Parts: sequence; C-alpha cells; structure tokens
Amino acid sequence: MFQSELLSASLAFEDAAVATCEACPRLCRHACPVAEVDGRESTSPHALVTLSGLLKRARIRAESVAPFIYHCTDCGACTSACLHKNDVPRIVTLARHRLLLERSAPAEVKELCGRFGVAGNPQGRSLRDALDQVSEVSGRPIVSEAPTIYLPGCMTLDRSPQSAIDFLRATSLLGVFGVELARSSDACCGLPLYWAGDLEGFRQHARRIADQFAHVERLIVHDPACALAMRVRYAEVGVHLRARVEHVVPFLAEAFGAEASTPREGATPSWHGVLAIADNCAASRGLELGQTLRSLVRRVSGCEPQEITTLSDREADCCGAGGLLPLTTPILAHEMAMARIETFRTSGGDTLVMPSPRCVAHLREVDPTVNVLDLASLVGRV
Repeated sequence: MFQSELLSASLAFEDAAVATCEACPRLCRHACPVAEVDGRESTSPHALVTLSGLLKRARIRAESVAPFIYHCTDCGACTSACLHKNDVPRIVTLARHRLLLERSAPAEVKELCGRFGVAGNPQGRSLRDALDQVSEVSGRPIVSEAPTIYLPGCMTLDRSPQSAIDFLRATSLLGVFGVELARSSDACCGLPLYWAGDLEGFRQHARRIADQFAHVERLIVHDPACALAMRVRYAEVGVHLRARVEHVVPFLAEAFGAEASTPREGATPSWHGVLAIADNCAASRGLELGQTLRSLVRRVSGCEPQEITTLSDREADCCGAGGLLPLTTPILAHEMAMARIETFRTSGGDTLVMPSPRCVAHLREVDPTVNVLDLASLVGRV
C-alpha cells in the first residue's frame, strides 16, 4: 500500500526528528500559540513529537494519542524556533496518518475525509454556484482555459467570497489583464486532507490538481496555506505542478508598484480611521511575505499601519483557523481567535488587515463585530 511506502520513505526523517526533539529541553515551548492559549504541556510541540514517536514504536495506544495529535494548526512557529529546523507539523501529520490507519482519528476527521470523496472538498458539495456568483458580481467571465488562472480556494469561495470578488476588482482597477477565472477555479488544493493525515487521499487529490492545471503557466492562489501546500507538501508526496504557484500578495505588490515601500501619493482608503496589520502564519513564515505585505498596505493606503503585538513576541500568531483545529477542538480555536482580536483592539487601529481569507472568515465567525479585511479587499476598495 502507498501508506506503507510513504511511512517507509519518511522513516529516516521521522526517526532523526523524533530523536532530536526527545533529547531537547523543550526550547520551542514558548513558540507554540496552541500550547500558549491551551495552557497545557500535553499540546506543546515537544509533547506532540514525543507522542508521535511513541505511536510509531507502538509504545502507546492510538486512541490515547488522538485527543492531542490534532492540537496543531501547522503554523510553523515551532520549526522557526527550532535550532535544528525540525518540521514538527510534518511529524504530526505522519502521526495523524497512523491514527487514520488504526481507525482512531476523531469522528469529525473521518467525516471530512468522506466529504472529500463526495465532492473533492471539505464542504462535501459543489462550489460551482459560489464561483458563478464571484464571476457575476466581479464582472469577470469564466473562461475555458488561460495561461494564468486565479484559484480562490474552497474556504474562500465558501466562507469569504467577497475576498475573491475584491481581488478580481483590484486587478481590473490596476489594469492587470490575463488573470482569469476558469471553471476549475472552484477546485480545492486538498490541504484539509493533509491536515487530516489522509496522505494517500492527499496525493491522489494533488495528482488530479496537477492534471487539471497541466496547461497553466501561473496559478495565483489566494489562500496562503494552500499556496504553501502546493509548493511544499505536494512535492513530499511526489506530485509536481507545472504551473508556478504565486500568492496574491506579491502579485498585487508587483502590479501596484509596492516595491517602492512608500505610500502612493494622494492615496487614501475608502474609510476614515487607522489601519492595523496582522501576519498570517503561512504567509509570513512559509511564504516569507511579511515585508511585501507591509509595503503593499503602505502603498495602497497612503499610511503606516499599526503593528499587532504577538504572544511571547513571536514573529506571527496563529488565528486558530489552520490544521483542522476549528473542526476537532472548536473551543481552543475560538480562544486563539479571541486572543488575536483582543490584541487588535488594544492596538489603536479600527480596521484589521490580514493576507488570508481563511483567517478573516474565522475571526468574523468568532466575533461578527470585528472590523477585519482581507488584503485583497483593501486593494480592491481604494
């Protein structure tokens, strides 16, 4: 079976990483936003890797590990803090893979995998109508094929379609042509399957995406977690895209001339007030877009945004929307979102800008009163 081949191919990496973590005096403990909010050592990166190692060696029952292994949002903070740069989220995913094989994964995770089998996305239903609505409202037709395709992401279409509409409007305002909506733009990148630990399902889905976009030269991907998965996690399961994957932030920055990193003369936002800015884990750590994001916000808005402080002085805090946490541990995901919202409200800003429709939707669901915008919405409304 592919699962056995995958685990065998990962053994050297996994054994070395587990051995390193088990011998380390928990130097990354401070970096984990999940453990910081949860307040339990059992959800720290060190604990998760240790439990993963015990599960691998059959020294612990799978059902006793399951409540903790899904306490990871794939934010990458632990890897950034690690002196050895251990890919802790990948180790956790291998543990989740074993839990699925042992039929010990949470029921919510099994149901998610089942929904993918129905519709190829975690929603379990077609997103064609949502894509049609984005096309209609933005005034951008759906084409059969094009060299550059916009991929909003299933979470964007389902929970934050205005972000997709605003991105398309932004390209029109900037006079950027050639970025097209295709019928395949309603596709999911498959990342929830990776987070679930369904690595065989993830590989098969990634192959379908690679075939679907085989004639595309550039994919402009809106969700930074999806962009990172398509760049990095696809390769880990042996899938390579022909298209160059690019997130909307550098794409818009280039179109807007934001490399100057100065406010555009005479530019003012469509509202009066103070902008605040918060990084997203995948955008900041994985795609390294922190400075580009800030340059773009300055260029678009004509002002210097307020920086959002982070817990324990981390580079970026997780909003709680990743790694299936809202599905498996909704209370903890809620508390992580509230921590982000509270730091925003004490920042002096009245509008929060983030480069992730996933995070924007999550914060709004936790607190509908919070004034948070996706970066593309800021650009599309000036």
